[in-house]
Amino acid sequence: DGDWSSDVCSSDLVSLTLNCAIEPLTAILHELEYQPPFLFVDELRIRRGKQAPVSGGAGQLVVQLLVRGYLQPQVAR
Repeated sequence: DGDWSSDVCSSDLVSLTLNCAIEPLTAILHELEYQPPFLFVDELRIRRGKQAPVSGGAGQLVVQLLVRGYLQPQVAR
């Protein structure tokens, strides 16, 4: 019940690179935190895109995410 140790679960990593504004990024991060399956952000790097305006809003961001997911093995019945 709820034991997420490495002996019980396997994990997979997914690397993502996104080009987006801040609003879609916050929506993605919210979904990762609150929706199943259990996903965790191991690394998050955010920088302004090369085409970003010198002043004002950030415009497009370049976001690199490393996301880990855990799977519990199916128990035979």
